[in-house]
Amino acid sequence: MRFGELTDNQWNLLLPSIPPHAPTGKPRANDRNKVNGNLYVLMSGCRWMVCPQNTVLTKQLGKDI
Repeated sequence: MRFGELTDNQWNLLLPSIPPHAPTGKPRANDRNKVNGNLYVLMSGCRWMVCPQNTVLTKQLGKDI
């Protein structure tokens, strides 16, 4: 199966299940990038350490892992 990022319609369906940002503490990374990154790893079967290093997904996710 080929990976494709979430469409706007898919993201809008998923958005209500994501908790709101906390008013204090470290700012949270972009939720959509994090979900897309998780889906990429799950669908491709690759490990986090093997993900392409030049993508927006890995740059964003690398800060949170």
